[in-house]
Amino acid sequence: MRLWRGIGSGTAGAAWLIGLGLSGCGWLGVAERNPKPPPNLLMITIDTLRWDQVGCYGGPPGLTPHLDRLAADGVRFESAFAQIPLTLPSHASILTGLYPLAHRVRDNIGFVLSRELPTLAEQLQAAGYRTGAFVGAFVLDRRFGLDQGFETYSDRMSETDAAPGSERRGAAVVKDFRDWLGPASARPRPWFAWLHFYDPHAPYDPPPEYRRGSGKRPLYQGELRYTDAALGQALAAAQGAARERALIAVVTADHGESLGDHGEESHCLLVYDATLRVPLVIWASDQRFGRAVRVPGHALLIDLAPTILELAGAAALPAAQGRSLVAALAQGTRLPPRASYAESLYGQLNLGWSELRVLRGPRWKYIRSSEPELYDLVNDPAERVNLAPLRRDEVERREAELLELIRSQTVSSAVAPERAALDQETRERLASLGYLGGAAPAPQADQELRAPIGPAPAARVADWVRIQAVVELAQAGRCSEADAELEPLQQGGAVPALADRYLGECYRRSARPARAVEVLERALRRGAADVALLLQLGSAYHEQDQEAEALARFQRALELDPESVEVLNNLGNSYMVLGDWRRARATFERAVAARGGHSSAWNGLGVACFRLGDHQRAVESFGRALELDPEQPDALYNLANVLELVGRRADAVESYRRFLTLAPADAYAQQIERSRRALERLEKAAPER
Repeated sequence: MRLWRGIGSGTAGAAWLIGLGLSGCGWLGVAERNPKPPPNLLMITIDTLRWDQVGCYGGPPGLTPHLDRLAADGVRFESAFAQIPLTLPSHASILTGLYPLAHRVRDNIGFVLSRELPTLAEQLQAAGYRTGAFVGAFVLDRRFGLDQGFETYSDRMSETDAAPGSERRGAAVVKDFRDWLGPASARPRPWFAWLHFYDPHAPYDPPPEYRRGSGKRPLYQGELRYTDAALGQALAAAQGAARERALIAVVTADHGESLGDHGEESHCLLVYDATLRVPLVIWASDQRFGRAVRVPGHALLIDLAPTILELAGAAALPAAQGRSLVAALAQGTRLPPRASYAESLYGQLNLGWSELRVLRGPRWKYIRSSEPELYDLVNDPAERVNLAPLRRDEVERREAELLELIRSQTVSSAVAPERAALDQETRERLASLGYLGGAAPAPQADQELRAPIGPAPAARVADWVRIQAVVELAQAGRCSEADAELEPLQQGGAVPALADRYLGECYRRSARPARAVEVLERALRRGAADVALLLQLGSAYHEQDQEAEALARFQRALELDPESVEVLNNLGNSYMVLGDWRRARATFERAVAARGGHSSAWNGLGVACFRLGDHQRAVESFGRALELDPEQPDALYNLANVLELVGRRADAVESYRRFLTLAPADAYAQQIERSRRALERLEKAAPER
């Protein structure tokens, strides 16, 4: 091996090792007298990496030197494709080897990967591998199910990044990975690590030293320079951790980025190759696959898990729909042709528009929609000319083939969709990353073949751009501007409920609950009766002192999600406002028993118990609230009051003091004054006996 210095500026100068070996001494794949130990495995997924921006795929020179060098010393798959242009479901496909049809994660919001499905990490762990994951954004938080099989799952987000608590720079991901590698280098077990770099995702904001001009594309390219530097650091750390084993690295993207192609600025809505085609490079430190190998044909992200498991000598995933690519690695042989599937249900789930389902073959790409599309990829790789109106015979053939593929890939391995619990904090953290929606339920297995309905997303891209602008203004608190931006869609009767949801929340936060009710009721009339909307609407009615209306909305939300702690908590609060303490207590008891409970629910239970004369249960409930959140001012204040009432003066003094230390002065002015008077009174009183 020889030492190779990193390319580029800033942190890109980190060194990583490229094993060049001896000419003609590649891995033969035959039994050896002293078999090689299992390799260490590194999988890196780069969020939103458009394939034609990578140098080794013909992209601009100098953006991705580390990845280009990796391809020059390894294997580059000429054409690789994601199965969905969304981060969470695409990674679910990578880790399970399943189409979204089978793993049932269809969007970034409201879904969780089922624990019933075996994953790549679980199989490697069973084979003796130490496993670690290091992700760059909250959208891949462990609560969404991707942590299965990982002994370490690093998803801590910095509070100082652009989206507080929601994402982190590649350097932070690499640091956690490097720290994890420290003890691993002294252990005999091989390791598998997955690193996820989120930096290229919008909004594009590269560090200053990686910027080259302004505008969306130059800023996006600056993010790629930075991410490539982080890639170099990760490879250097991996190479230096355990030199007695070979290292195999797999680098790809979860999806691409439109950058204005077909009118879409980013990704998620459309299914053209700008967002579905991804780079795929596999490299081995011992050069077992040769150098500068190019594999023609098309690979899929669902092929990665079967490939990595075979390279590790681990048991295959029992129901994987992808195939191993190992046979093509050393020879660079063309991958056998096959029809493959991709989808975006984003428009259907969040906007009331048509779903999009894709059948790709060697020549034809068919998009099933309310307005079908057909592209000749050989003669029109940019997908500019829709031949569907002219080639009805070809459309009919592809439609039949697609329906048969959907039928065959849905039944045997499909599980029931699992919906994620979306409290306000989760929704806000996802929204800070630009992830909007989560309203409609995903299709059940027996609904996958239904005919598409609603407007075709490709025909509504301009409306989508306007909706995104509305949401951005609403999130910034600029309600009137957002309302004005929405007006042209109002006149055309084309406002999806999604826009009204964010606009209504903007008015709520701007202390205009009456206008919030108008906007949110309009969304409700459009059929957007999801839990998030009903919670917002109930809160807006509460802020207008219309508690009966608030209660009705919270009850309707509970019908949709009977186990939601947030819904139960709001419902319990409504009962307390109405003075129905018994129903309040029963509701809070359900809340604390559901999904692990929540500190605010325990606080509400304490208040209800106190009002019903059960002071001991009240003390216990406030104490439980503070175990979950030691700095919750409401629980501290309430606990202090009850402790004083039952004669536990020393404990009451301690709780009042903690409350005075932690309570924000602007929000708790009256309680702070009362606490000070209580302390004076208690400190003058005789000591407890």
